[in-house]
Amino acid sequence: MRHSRSWNFVEEPWPDEVGWQDTRSSSDLSKGAQVGERPDFNKAALFGELMVKKLDHISIVVSDLERAKAFFTQFGFSVKDEARLAGEWLSALIGLENVHARYAQLSSLASTTNLELIQYISPPSERDPQMSKANQIGFRHIAFEVDNIDEVVQALKSKGIEFLSPIQTYGKTGKRIVYLLGPDGIILELAQYTFP
Repeated sequence: MRHSRSWNFVEEPWPDEVGWQDTRSSSDLSKGAQVGERPDFNKAALFGELMVKKLDHISIVVSDLERAKAFFTQFGFSVKDEARLAGEWLSALIGLENVHARYAQLSSLASTTNLELIQYISPPSERDPQMSKANQIGFRHIAFEVDNIDEVVQALKSKGIEFLSPIQTYGKTGKRIVYLLGPDGIILELAQYTFP
């Protein structure tokens, strides 16, 4: 089930938004660095030896695999791999007994992160009645960036997809944003960062 590829990081300045603070020791500073000066570092140094190479995939449990695949293909995803899953290794991996499932891995040219859709045949999945409420703790939504949010929203509405509100604008940046409901009530976001 695992599919791996090698990706090289492009070293970029750390975003200012994270609120970087100088936490170096006096011995570090004695080597010539100035207090408050942003040090040169790479992601390996930042995250340690267990560095994450990339966000590999997002896994979503669904009640109807075919319906979920059809939904996400509307966003430019295509099916990369499909399989029936079972066996002791799977039961041990997820901590449940007698696991049988169907899965599909979807990829998009717009991202190196794949979507993994899983429908459990056994044991059956339980529905979360609070799934579609945005303030619940845990996984909340997947966001897709689009160029023309008005056109995308109109196209999706014509296919019967439900939106939680009209398009909203984040006043600080001008970002336009809207939430919609995907398979089994999961929340998805459309965001437009570029403006005409």
